[in-house]
Amino acid sequence: MSKRGREIATGIAAYALAIAGLVALVQLGSPWWVVLPIAFLAWTATDIFARPLILPERTPDPPARDAGDLMVTVTDWGPRRIDVLKAVRAEDGGARELSVLSDVMHRGDALIVRTGLSEAAAHDVVALLERQGATVTVR
Repeated sequence: MSKRGREIATGIAAYALAIAGLVALVQLGSPWWVVLPIAFLAWTATDIFARPLILPERTPDPPARDAGDLMVTVTDWGPRRIDVLKAVRAEDGGARELSVLSDVMHRGDALIVRTGLSEAAAHDVVALLERQGATVTVR
């Protein structure tokens, strides 16, 4: 089973456990004034901890850019590498794993940030990255 599958199964199990506990309280003849606060607390706690496991995080869409045939590449990450990394993440909308981008940054390798950009869009991306201290090429 994949990691995501285990997370979903864990979240479903947490909800099922909360419901089973409430059913047991009702079957034991507990009064409503005991069951309702427990139900509220169980549901809230389960929702806080299980919801992030079940529902995926929404990644933001990359900024809209005019289409063209240019490619923007970071060739040197500069002195403020973390700021450049944040700008790259904002530009690609979180489409690439942070760990992969971080590995490329720490090795100092070149990274293709965006492809298929018009001249004006490529200029915008270059300006964004150069403000953060990166050296960028456009092809």
